Amino acid sequence: MLTVDQLLYNRTITPEAVGFLRAVVQADMNVLLVSGDDTAMPDLLNMLAGFIRREHRVISIERYPELSLPLQMQHTCLTTPQAQVSATLQTVTRIKPEYIVVNDIPTEACATLLDTAASRETGMLVSLRADLNRYGIGALEQAYGASTSAVATARAQIVQSFDLLVTSQRHGFGGRPVKNIVEFEDFHNGEIVYRSIFDFKSLSRFNGDLTPTGHHPTFVDRLDDIDAILPRKRRTLGNNTMQTKPVTPHFQRKPL
Repeated sequence: MLTVDQLLYNRTITPEAVGFLRAVVQADMNVLLVSGDDTAMPDLLNMLAGFIRREHRVISIERYPELSLPLQMQHTCLTTPQAQVSATLQTVTRIKPEYIVVNDIPTEACATLLDTAASRETGMLVSLRADLNRYGIGALEQAYGASTSAVATARAQIVQSFDLLVTSQRHGFGGRPVKNIVEFEDFHNGEIVYRSIFDFKSLSRFNGDLTPTGHHPTFVDRLDDIDAILPRKRRTLGNNTMQTKPVTPHFQRKPL
């Protein structure tokens, strides 16, 4: 399992993004990590889980034991067959730890996950494998079925359940960088409205970087020292500096 320093060295993530995600997790917020099969998903989930406050009780659910959390953490790992992830998640929710970490949620457990996370009785860090180029977070969006009404219900639940989406994909230079960090801002007319906080900028076919967009999340007041980590985008008029109004971009994904 790669450390934060190794993820930084491999250009999987930037120091600014690490500082922001640390503040988000320590504010007990819910994060969904979506990536392809050939990415650093377990390493990124392990990094996020390592930011959980040490006084919190943490229960992780994994099909294979991959996570390696700090020894000081009050951590219990449950290794669960794929067919039993839903039942295990329901049982763990009744225990009410401060955080539940689910590594590689299977498709058949997505409905249970949304029902559990929407209650907001415990913090959630969840990873999901998906082809972002083709499906986005389609596996979760179709948790209740593929009909228009079922997808709309799932999307509304996603916005209610999670605060932040982190995506990761392989890049042309062979790295596995974080590509987007976006807020689940709202649900409107059957669609999820996203606010982009960090975007990956391709400088060339073999080079790129994860950069802040200049937009603060709507939950910024819950984060500690966020201005030092994530300064807003500003524009200068003569000798005066004026705060720009954030724009709400939509996360780019192709239709299902």
